[in-house]
Amino acid sequence: MMEYCKVICHVFQILTYSQLWIVSQSKELPDTQTLSKWNFMLESQLTRLLTSVTGVDVLRENYKDSQNLELKEVDGMHLLNEAIPKMAEVLMKKEEAVKRLVKAAETAVADHRENPALSLDNVKFLNMKEIKKYDDRLQNSSRFMQSVSFNESGVHIPLEIYEGWMGPRYKVVWWHDPQILNGLKWTSALNEAFEENVRLDPSLRWQYFGSQRGFMRVYPAFRWPDIPNLPDLFDVRRQSWYIQGSVSPKDIVILIDVSGSVHGQTFDIMKIAVKTLLNTLGEDDYVNVAWFNNEVDWVIPCLNTLVQATSYHKGLLYDAVDQLQEGNLTSYATALEFAFEAFRKFEERKRPWEGSDCHKVIMFFSDGGTEWPEEILNHYRNDSITENVRIFTYACGPHPIPTVILKTIACETKGYFNTITALGAIRTRIQDYVRILSRPLVISGNQELFQWTNFYKDSGGLGFVATITLPVANRSAANENQTLLGVMGIDVALSELTSLIPYQNLGHIGYGFSINTNGFVVFHPLLERQVIDSEDAADVDLMELEGHSVDMEKIRYEMIDGKTGSSSLVSATVIIDERYSLPLRMNYYYGTIGESKFRLGLAVPEGHIFGKVSYNNFRDNLNFVYPDGVLLAPWKFCEEGMQLQNLSSFVTESMQSCDSILVQHLMWDVKNTRNLWTEWQKANKSIIFNRFVFTTGGLTMVYPSSEVNHYTYLRDPKHNPIYKRASFKKGYIFSVMESTRYGIKSKTVHVSTKVTVEKDGKSYVAAVVGAEIGKHVVQMAFLNITGKANGENLSCGFTDDLRCYLLDDAGFIIASNQLDVEVGTFLGRADPQLMTELVDKSMYEKIDRYNFHARCVREEDSVTTGAPALSPSIPHLLMHMFSSLWSTSWVFDVSQLFSFLQYVFASFIVGSMPAYAGAQLEYGWEPTRVDQACTTKASWYAHTGKLNYAGAFQCDNCSRPLRAAFLPNLTLVFVVAGPPCSCLMPTHYLNQLPVEDPGPDWCAYKKMFRVKPLMCYANTEKENATDCGSGASQFSGSSFAFLCCFFVTIVIYSQTFFGNSKMKIQH
Repeated sequence: MMEYCKVICHVFQILTYSQLWIVSQSKELPDTQTLSKWNFMLESQLTRLLTSVTGVDVLRENYKDSQNLELKEVDGMHLLNEAIPKMAEVLMKKEEAVKRLVKAAETAVADHRENPALSLDNVKFLNMKEIKKYDDRLQNSSRFMQSVSFNESGVHIPLEIYEGWMGPRYKVVWWHDPQILNGLKWTSALNEAFEENVRLDPSLRWQYFGSQRGFMRVYPAFRWPDIPNLPDLFDVRRQSWYIQGSVSPKDIVILIDVSGSVHGQTFDIMKIAVKTLLNTLGEDDYVNVAWFNNEVDWVIPCLNTLVQATSYHKGLLYDAVDQLQEGNLTSYATALEFAFEAFRKFEERKRPWEGSDCHKVIMFFSDGGTEWPEEILNHYRNDSITENVRIFTYACGPHPIPTVILKTIACETKGYFNTITALGAIRTRIQDYVRILSRPLVISGNQELFQWTNFYKDSGGLGFVATITLPVANRSAANENQTLLGVMGIDVALSELTSLIPYQNLGHIGYGFSINTNGFVVFHPLLERQVIDSEDAADVDLMELEGHSVDMEKIRYEMIDGKTGSSSLVSATVIIDERYSLPLRMNYYYGTIGESKFRLGLAVPEGHIFGKVSYNNFRDNLNFVYPDGVLLAPWKFCEEGMQLQNLSSFVTESMQSCDSILVQHLMWDVKNTRNLWTEWQKANKSIIFNRFVFTTGGLTMVYPSSEVNHYTYLRDPKHNPIYKRASFKKGYIFSVMESTRYGIKSKTVHVSTKVTVEKDGKSYVAAVVGAEIGKHVVQMAFLNITGKANGENLSCGFTDDLRCYLLDDAGFIIASNQLDVEVGTFLGRADPQLMTELVDKSMYEKIDRYNFHARCVREEDSVTTGAPALSPSIPHLLMHMFSSLWSTSWVFDVSQLFSFLQYVFASFIVGSMPAYAGAQLEYGWEPTRVDQACTTKASWYAHTGKLNYAGAFQCDNCSRPLRAAFLPNLTLVFVVAGPPCSCLMPTHYLNQLPVEDPGPDWCAYKKMFRVKPLMCYANTEKENATDCGSGASQFSGSSFAFLCCFFVTIVIYSQTFFGNSKMKIQH
């Protein structure tokens, strides 16, 4: 507390002393001689002060003993060639494992005899949704980061195909589908194969089979995550890995009818169905959406061709579909001709790497009609480009417009016809197309159809994972069309690959990264800034993280093209944190990981030196007992956890279980830092909060010990912005940070500098040493030097006529003569005119980065355009249902009745939940939410290395003189300028937290090189395409059971809802 009071006293001294420094009104700058003198005094006096405060001379002396240190310049290509075979082996093991599972599955189904009378009593399986939180069958597993059962696999079955969710108190079985039960029966044989895979490869993570019927079997079993009072709407068939593993890539044109007959619920169904379809597409697909009535055009006119189905493009299309309005008559012929011509133009104009060169599909959404476009179909079926285009037609809405033409169009083109009479039917009807398009792939009989997804966040808790898949077919002799049974998948954790990157050799600025054949990042140190909590595979392009440059574009091209190579002296910007960046020269090394679609890259700073310590005198160093103010980096020094106090027992008794390189470097650091504590205790404590040292070997020491908690998050040099900046700067670096002491938040200044070891003509950064000081310390020294007038020269006293700033290398104010400007403020906010001039004259450079996958806060009352309103109560639902059923325009159809009741039932369930329920999205409704997908832009500023600048900021008739000088020993820029001009000019604001931005013009955005998937299975003469549409009336016993359950539930819940008039639904 005494030290804190001393800091407060110093602040009052500054404010009192400053009253003596008021200068005369003048707009002239001090002369060159005065400015040079100030520069010299600032550097010399501040350097002397900071050297005393940090104790850096003691540490430099200690590290002069380099006899145990061997310095090597890093050979990036050698490191790459060591890492790639290890990663390839990991992926190959997963491929072999999934092949064994597919073989076991196809054998099991061949041996199984379908039993239509199979009952639940004859099928034993573990329903993961019924596992309790502390189930005795589960055991904690560090490999899966949760409790699992290795004794058996678990099963997940989608709600709508097996069991009904009636609320927190009522759960009723709808029906036990014999097809589901038969699938559960024969897939139980996979348990033995799952266990055998683990025996052969103990590193395996999740293994699973996704059935075409909708159920999923997973090994090991785990408790399925649930959200209280919300239904589980997970369906394996809608997962990206399932679709990618069962269907070859696709070029798709989506046509949506916007004629006058399409309105109300029908239009809502159609829009949501189109967005649901878009959501099933992946990065290897190309797509666009067009509206039609008696005219036709793309929903985004400037996107006038097929585009890659990235999340950003799909987001643009989502928004455009929401804005559509209905009107006019309709013309099927006009719409289909537009779609066929779109394929023709795309094929003629596209670059070799664009498109899928595989399936060509038209998705046709309408409410029905009588126009038969025979001439158009016949014409384009005789065209080599469009002869194999399949058309999938969807009749949307509950009203009775004829749909025979739609089914005929689908059957004539090997497509499929479906009806979507209600919102609740969208999910299952849309995914039918996957089953049809998978036919050629399954019939091919190819046993090597491996598909690797990109990495995505695992809902099972493993962090980021990628999935390798193989389709499973019914290849029995009785099954001529070899139907798809499902998809087999195995996950590989991202950590399995990143753990093979030699980070210690790359240094704390160097890094590894990976991309796929589309140029999308698999892993990269900046990726988590872009994609924080997404369960979908991220499609972040390498250029979005590394920045756009000719060199980077060349590296990206060669990596995607499968070349092994390197590129030296590439100008790059390494992002340190939200405020700081490092413009560096980097060397890049890259190659292909085996036969996979993944490419590995290593980025190493130019001239990076790796230090290897050979030091065996452990016990002498361990005799010194460190105080509590010591932290170790979270590295795996030894197999077991290790604190510095018990290092002796590990080293002497279990050295074989330790990483000798890490431990020896650590002990060398112990030897060289142990007397620093004593020196710190002798130093003046009145102007500092604490002193610290970060060593390259992973040791952090803080004095006094009571301050150590402020540095826990900085103990790993690889994630320590102070260490990173200081290790690449010649002199001291300054960082203004906010800290809390005694319950009071305040800004302080961290000042630090590197300690290097020179040997054999090489320089090695051994440590960074520094201190946390009060923000008044530099301010006082700055004003003591520059605040006194000399003859007729002006001074930097507190005045409006002369603006004086000390800026760090990112443009943040470390000291100034402006009372209303707080230390740590960005100059672009405090004085935009000066920052504009410094950027325009290349004293600083601006670096922008877009995040196309961000989430932005929205107003709580915002409503998603086109989302239908939910019925607010049971009476409303019943009135809506019966008025629709018995309206004069209704043509009674049992299947439509069943579908419509499903919609009402789903509406009823979702309507009884909180408005934020994520499950509503599954039925197409987007409730009120505070964050939505958006594009953000963040900016960084960095000193360019320019030593000085003298000029003037010009604005209208105003000329504002300005001089700036770089102080290399302090890594500061000293700026002196006249008072601001009164004119308005653009400002340079730093987005410390990314802000929403319209982003670049995507219609003019440069399309990036990619490599298409090698295999395509789109057509085969063996395909039996007679199954081309859903039947008219299908009313089974299970449907009857559902209706009974529905009406029972209505009765139960009516008692609650009729008595609760306060219930409201947000929409």
